[in-house]
Amino acid sequence: ALIAADARGRLDGGFSIQGLALNGRMAGPEGQPARVSARRVTGRFGGVEGDVLLALAADSPALHIDMAEERDLDLVMARLTADARIDDSWRVEGAFERGGLTDPTLPGGVSAIAGRWSAAPEGDRPVIRVSAGEAMLQADAASDERPLFNPMRLVDVEAVLRDGEISAQGALLLNTPTHQLARFTAAHDISEGAGRADISAPDIVFSEGLQPYDITELARGVVENVRGPASIDANAVWTRETFQTGARVRLNGISLASATIPVIENVRGEIVFDDLFAMTTAPGQEVRVGLLNPGVAVENGRVRFQLLKDGAISIEQAEFGFASGILSMQPEIITLGEDETEILLTLRDVDASALIATLKIPDLQATGRIEGSFPLRLTRQNAFVNNGVLRAAGGGRIAYTGAAGEHTEGVTRVAFDALRDFRYEVLSLTLDGDLNGEIISDIEFTGENVGEPLDLSPIASLPGVGRVTMTGVPFRFNVKVTAPFRSLAQTAATIINPGSLIDPERLRQEEVDPEGEPPR
Repeated sequence: ALIAADARGRLDGGFSIQGLALNGRMAGPEGQPARVSARRVTGRFGGVEGDVLLALAADSPALHIDMAEERDLDLVMARLTADARIDDSWRVEGAFERGGLTDPTLPGGVSAIAGRWSAAPEGDRPVIRVSAGEAMLQADAASDERPLFNPMRLVDVEAVLRDGEISAQGALLLNTPTHQLARFTAAHDISEGAGRADISAPDIVFSEGLQPYDITELARGVVENVRGPASIDANAVWTRETFQTGARVRLNGISLASATIPVIENVRGEIVFDDLFAMTTAPGQEVRVGLLNPGVAVENGRVRFQLLKDGAISIEQAEFGFASGILSMQPEIITLGEDETEILLTLRDVDASALIATLKIPDLQATGRIEGSFPLRLTRQNAFVNNGVLRAAGGGRIAYTGAAGEHTEGVTRVAFDALRDFRYEVLSLTLDGDLNGEIISDIEFTGENVGEPLDLSPIASLPGVGRVTMTGVPFRFNVKVTAPFRSLAQTAATIINPGSLIDPERLRQEEVDPEGEPPR
């Protein structure tokens, strides 16, 4: 018999079902086809009449739902148990273990599902609860792609099914290194097949023990040595046909480095993702950067951008304060990880004296405004400047106060003396070459000496006249330099420091006609 009672009313009996397979449809207007199966189901009765106990166990239970065209949802378990007690009321308690969930709309798989569950009437309606739930999340990725996220665990999951609606909450942990990232809440309407999940990470602090590439491999090689606090609010919304995600990321003073820029500090702002899985945003995202130093420090930057598919970034506007002026990047689309990228940097309204102070160039004073542009071609190993130009926007003055010319003579001494107080009309420099190798620089400035009269006797002595001194002697310096360049700071120093523009040996060999063209 399936169930029988002895003389004392004690119940005994049971059943075993091999290869269970039930076909039907889900509740709701769509009524998707569904199938429930199990390798084996066993039941054992106990208790007494009026207080019945039933212990159920299912091996390899599975639920398959045809959600929509090309979308099948599968939930499988290694084992599911249920211990039921039926008296004046009823209650069921059980456990599930080693489960898995697959859904093509998800960016990965769910495995190692486990926890405890219970069911009982609350009021006049049955309520199912899940406690101590946990699962492993792992992103899908082709063999030649980096996964969207590294393995994570859901822990401390609590869920309730009441009146056809599921609500759940729990914690999200990074699996390796073990680190709690966020809390989540979720809700799902079974009859509508729709729901949403919200993930909140109000206090992520990046440090040596937690880097962005620990969370997503997409960050590896893009940013390094990330330090500081951030917060993330993410969400997922789904129906029977669609699955959409979004997120809001707040950077609260992050510092980091990249392969080409070793110092980026105090990054603040908010980035709103319209698709978290594709890592895309709407136009007009903006962050502020306290300090950026690729060789020359620029401060108080503002970058407006849009994140596109496949790691592309559309730079809409990027401006930084530099030497009381502005360093900006022209709008451009850059793809992270490409072998070659071209950008155009421009300088405008830079104060010459502030530039000297910023670059810490000794023995030099200057006035005037500087502007220019630097087309850069970046590769994985090199950075090439192609026809870069710096120029003075109008005239100004240069005063060299160093001792480099004290022991020179002839043309060299005249040139150094002229640069003690020199009013320039034109100052320009062109750059071509590899910033990590050799740069060819053409430097030109013209003007005249002012202040103390210039002694021209070493190069323009007149018999019977004696010492000749003049103010306002015109000069044109035109110098080509081929040399290794280690940083933009050295470039700017070469532009401004007249001591670096004068080759005493070359000048000593030149003859000067006092009535000819100005020295060059």
